[in-house]
Amino acid sequence: MSASTSESTRVLHVDDDPAILDLAATFLEREAGNFAVETATSATEALDRLTRGEFESDVPFDCIVSDYEMPEMDGLEFLEAVREDHPDLPFVLFTGKGGEEIASEAITAGVSDYLNKGSGTDQYALLANRIGNLASRYRTERELQQSTERMRKLYGGITDAIFVLNEDWEFTHLNDRAEELLQRSEAELIGEDVWEQFPERVDTVFQENYEKAMNQGETVEFETFSRVRDVWVRVRAIPIEDGLAVHFRDISEKKERERTIQRQNQRLRTIVDNAPIILFAFDEDGIVTLSEGQGLEGLGAEPGELVGESMYDIYAGTSIPEHVRRVINGEEVNTTVTIGNSVYEAWCRPLENDEDIDSRAIGVAIDVTERAGRERELREERAFVNSVLDAIPDVLYAFDEERTMLRWNDQLSTLTGYSDAEIAEMAPLDFVADGDVQTLKQTTARVFSEGVVATDQVKLVTKAGKHIPTELTAAPIIDEDGIIVGVTGTGREITELKEREREQTRKSGAE
Repeated sequence: MSASTSESTRVLHVDDDPAILDLAATFLEREAGNFAVETATSATEALDRLTRGEFESDVPFDCIVSDYEMPEMDGLEFLEAVREDHPDLPFVLFTGKGGEEIASEAITAGVSDYLNKGSGTDQYALLANRIGNLASRYRTERELQQSTERMRKLYGGITDAIFVLNEDWEFTHLNDRAEELLQRSEAELIGEDVWEQFPERVDTVFQENYEKAMNQGETVEFETFSRVRDVWVRVRAIPIEDGLAVHFRDISEKKERERTIQRQNQRLRTIVDNAPIILFAFDEDGIVTLSEGQGLEGLGAEPGELVGESMYDIYAGTSIPEHVRRVINGEEVNTTVTIGNSVYEAWCRPLENDEDIDSRAIGVAIDVTERAGRERELREERAFVNSVLDAIPDVLYAFDEERTMLRWNDQLSTLTGYSDAEIAEMAPLDFVADGDVQTLKQTTARVFSEGVVATDQVKLVTKAGKHIPTELTAAPIIDEDGIIVGVTGTGREITELKEREREQTRKSGAE
């Protein structure tokens, strides 16, 4: 008996007569050149062969031919045993005995065909024809089932939507994600025409590109908005044997990111075009590769004008060349630079090496000339005020509602012995002797509540613990809304005054 191959129809013939088995195998393989017949002399052996054949051969049996009358297990019992594990495997009952009753039982049990043994060789030609038809149909159905299962395994685990159309535009497969996207089940769509089921896609980019892929045999990819689910999708129509595989990917998040980037770029362009900003970049040799922004006006340059120029040459004599070298060496720089009469705050950082990017560093510079001028004027004004305050011979102080020291002159440090850092951490009452604390509390409360100007004579306590008689004046600090937000005043040492008063008291007592 010939060896079975992937091209053969593999037949298992079961009969308790070895002579019939040999004769049948010879004629069957002669009648049909692609038959590979294996034999078994009992149903038990056949079941064992059938089971082992599933594990020992890549090619399963395509048909079973069995006698009816056999010891231990007859043909019908054998058929019932086969149907338990192989409900669709073709089974031909080929017997020399039996009648309508056996034929009826065989049909009820699920036999595929029933033939009576005859005389001569013609019976084998008829048997070969029946086996060939049954096996061909079975193999086609099995291959379709295997193909469907492979497709289900292939596409089932994919998170994108995939469906398959045949040449007649009928659905042959959908994965779970496609069912969600199309809002139809596989059972509803299999065998249905895609254009009849989704008429809103006729004469759209879907039909145009599907037909292009089908007719030209080339993969077509496009992006569009799906109104079925209100999502953006990227679609790939891929020609396959006898049809088209259509792959959908939800790109709504990608589109939203693109829109966000577009909006950000538009805002950035608006800022660059209207704010005193310079966007710049340069390569590893310090050659300018980007120069944009309204801030270039302060340098007397137009956008793009400096591209191709050397940062070292343009800004020679300033601190910029040194900053450029630092960035090229991998250091991020935040600094303030002066170019002519203009002042810029600049930030610059190195870029990762990339063959597609010709820049080594990128940065932003903001023209802060006006602000720098105001800050300079403010510093000069503050220095002038401090000089005036420090020139006053009396103590000057100010504190807010929280009793936090806001300002004082050098005389307070000189008188009390506390440093400026120590005074900043102290409260006004910390400078007063315990016996005067309550008096000063009441005065402060009156100033805040009534807005009066008050004067008290108290003893200030120095850092060394010395008590110094002092006359304190307190006045309200009023903001632009008329609200008292703090207290300011002066303090004058009155030690000599107190001594004169004591001296006068002694003289008056002596008289």
